[in-house]
Amino acid sequence: MYDPWLGKSITVTLTVQGSGKGTVTSSPVGVAGNTSTVTTFGYGDNLLLTPKPDEYNLFSGWSGGCVNKSGDCAVTLNGDLAVTAAFDYDGLHAVRLNRPIPLYFPTLLEAYANAVNGDTVQAWAVSYGEILNLNGNKNVKFSGGFDQGYTVVKGKSDFKGLTVGNGATVLENMVVR
Repeated sequence: MYDPWLGKSITVTLTVQGSGKGTVTSSPVGVAGNTSTVTTFGYGDNLLLTPKPDEYNLFSGWSGGCVNKSGDCAVTLNGDLAVTAAFDYDGLHAVRLNRPIPLYFPTLLEAYANAVNGDTVQAWAVSYGEILNLNGNKNVKFSGGFDQGYTVVKGKSDFKGLTVGNGATVLENMVVR
């Protein structure tokens, strides 16, 4: 049977979108980056696209020519292919209450509102655009500067301002701008 693509190059168009950041690489080599790109491969090549979100980001999925909507995208190239990789900022896990079963929050104030006396609020090493008005009658520690998995302190967290009306607060690796 005649195949008009046999011996021809296949165009792979990758679009990267979303509110977050990440990179896509390929095997065979040809795609590597965090921006939209157009690359050619051979007809019949088995292409594997692998997403890698940057820290504090998530891979949200594929759209277009990828059957697998999460994880790697594996396809046999028998025609031009257009795919989109989406990365989003993981704001839902930016702050947590450090408990046996951690509770996650998008803001420092939400974590404080849910904290009880003696809790520790942990925060990623990012800037928070919040002014902390802490008026609960409780003692809470804020510990900042964490990586995405809350396993390593890699810097400091910062926020706009702080007022403690009742209770007490300890700040560790936190900077008031």
